[in-house]
Amino acid sequence: MKPFILTFINTILFSFTVSAQGSFPYSATLTDIQGNEINSNTFTNQGKPLIIDFWGAFCKPCIVKYHSMAEVYKQWQKDTRVKIIIISIDHEKMQSKSKEMIEKYDWPFEAYFDPNQELLEQLSSTSSVPQTFIYDGDFNLIKKKKGARIIPKDPSVDQSKIMEIMHESGSLESLTCDLTEYREAVKLAAKEE
Repeated sequence: MKPFILTFINTILFSFTVSAQGSFPYSATLTDIQGNEINSNTFTNQGKPLIIDFWGAFCKPCIVKYHSMAEVYKQWQKDTRVKIIIISIDHEKMQSKSKEMIEKYDWPFEAYFDPNQELLEQLSSTSSVPQTFIYDGDFNLIKKKKGARIIPKDPSVDQSKIMEIMHESGSLESLTCDLTEYREAVKLAAKEE
């Protein structure tokens, strides 16, 4: 009888742990960088914060943002154990360009494709990118942000020149993304666990 009670208690405790972490509440079929299908409802980060960020290869602010996020990602993981998932909305014909960019820039994030914007439509009323969704470990939405605040790395550069810089070939390295809002939301998501 005692082994039965212990098994029963362990089952209840395991079920509570699983349900406390839950599963991502949105279901959409995506593909990974190798072309394998994955359902978004399998997204997990073992109860830690999760950033889901939508982008496109055509989106220069997205590129600047991911360069900036890549620079701080290891520290953010150390501080909060956050995971970043980037999801391209590029059509299938453009996915090769997205893959090239991911490989070229060596972005350290999980990467998927949502060419029909199936997941993005579930999360947002608009298909503009970049769009960021920051969740705590139980998939409660902590922050939703459209766009990115792009600033020059050199503070002496006039802010009004940003659009001009973005349209010049090869000059994105002189820009960065202000990640203050994202960092604060991730810290908040980590504390709510």
